[in-house]
Amino acid sequence: MLKRLTIFFITIILSNLTMGQTILSSRGAGTPFPINSARSMGMGSLSIAMSDPMTINQINPAALYRVPNTRISLEYFMEQNSFETEAGKTTSRYSNFNGFSFVLPLGSGLGFSTGLTPITRMEYDLAFNGMNGGMPYTKSIEGTGGLNAFFMSMFFTIKEKFAVGFSWRYIFGNLKEIWNVKYDNSEFIESYDTFTTNNNGFGYTLGVLYSPIKNMEIGFIYSPQINLNNDTETYATYFSLLDLSNIETSGSIQYPSIWGVGASHRIFKTIQLGAEYTRTNWTDLEINENKVVRTNDSHKLAIGFEIRKTLNPNASLLERIAYRMGYSTQPYFYHDIAGNDIKEHWISAGLGIPLFHNASQVDIAFQYGVRGHLKTNGIKENLMRLNLSVSGGERWFIQRY
Repeated sequence: MLKRLTIFFITIILSNLTMGQTILSSRGAGTPFPINSARSMGMGSLSIAMSDPMTINQINPAALYRVPNTRISLEYFMEQNSFETEAGKTTSRYSNFNGFSFVLPLGSGLGFSTGLTPITRMEYDLAFNGMNGGMPYTKSIEGTGGLNAFFMSMFFTIKEKFAVGFSWRYIFGNLKEIWNVKYDNSEFIESYDTFTTNNNGFGYTLGVLYSPIKNMEIGFIYSPQINLNNDTETYATYFSLLDLSNIETSGSIQYPSIWGVGASHRIFKTIQLGAEYTRTNWTDLEINENKVVRTNDSHKLAIGFEIRKTLNPNASLLERIAYRMGYSTQPYFYHDIAGNDIKEHWISAGLGIPLFHNASQVDIAFQYGVRGHLKTNGIKENLMRLNLSVSGGERWFIQRY
């Protein structure tokens, strides 16, 4: 069963693989990537206090205690970005595999999980004109790459009311920038510079989940700063002189700390309501011990709900489908050139469709967001996101007589 789901999911990914662009990803180590599950995105990106037997929670490892069987989840993500400035408009699309998760319950509230997910993405292409000594030129800058996280988590419960999870993360990735300067006068030298940076380092996330009363959960997560090794190779070419140079340097990236708190409550046995607050301290972002200018701490507020009549595998499919909606807002992680916040607003909706008597599930989430304001920030982005998750579960280590 899991093999059939995996083949189906990979086919979808390969048929839709494209790359998108946004000028905002040129800052620091790239624009932050949404790592929430499809269930989470459908509820306004709620994760911290959202445990669920059908979902592998990558944000709060303590919430994994609710997963009763061995489970694997594959994620697909697509984003369309309509970007607008005073100079004009453009539209781009990004579509790719969004990682996987695997959880193995070991019994007595103890378990293990592992997975891979992207955390930042850099994909932009800029061009502008200038003058040097009265001679006009065109400069273009292209950036690609991003950071990824491979994680391993452990979780356990205390008296069924208090769960604790610890996630160890290995952060790695490649960032590449190409700078090209062309002069209108052929007597001037054209330059072509490539900067390739390989990054790696270790971090962790601590998560807790507490149930003070029946059908209510309160969650908390904390990830401290991560110091990434930063090895940069500079390759410069001066075409007219055929002069090549290659320089290697070592540095670091100080990735920001994150903490968040959330709560959820189930009412009427069919509706789960939730809210959460997450803070990412982007003002701590440093590259080679230099602060990244105009960074802005991100304060995300999210609310959402899910309606599912029953998880009884003998009920009809319509009764077992989960319906979700949510809203979130936050300032972007850096200010515009005038020092103003670039605000984000997102509305979302989603479905959870159980299959094979609840052994597997397909989760679909749609998000529409607006980032920035043309009059205030000089830029505006209208974004549409699709997140698709295919997950399956099986019972392992069953004792046979």
